[in-house]
Amino acid sequence: MADPNAAFSVQGDVRGPWRKYLDALEPLRPDLHRYCCRLTGNIWDGEDLLQDALMRVFSLLGKIDADLDNPRAYLIRTATNLWIDRVRRAAREQEI
Repeated sequence: MADPNAAFSVQGDVRGPWRKYLDALEPLRPDLHRYCCRLTGNIWDGEDLLQDALMRVFSLLGKIDADLDNPRAYLIRTATNLWIDRVRRAAREQEI
């Protein structure tokens, strides 16, 4: 059986890059939050969408190991695509 604490062993390795990533994007966060709130129609869903977009871009950057030329545009596009996916999923669930 796998060690139940094994997932926490990489926490230190991820924490540093995650904080650097968030610090680099801090100036963009208020605009992105406003955009996400406008898309979703409320603050709570907007915050969830913002967090999902930040996580998606962070994980992608970890996979491709590249810098973003225009991080603002990339974050907005990612948030938009995530929102479109959520709306489509909700419509499919409602049909069922």
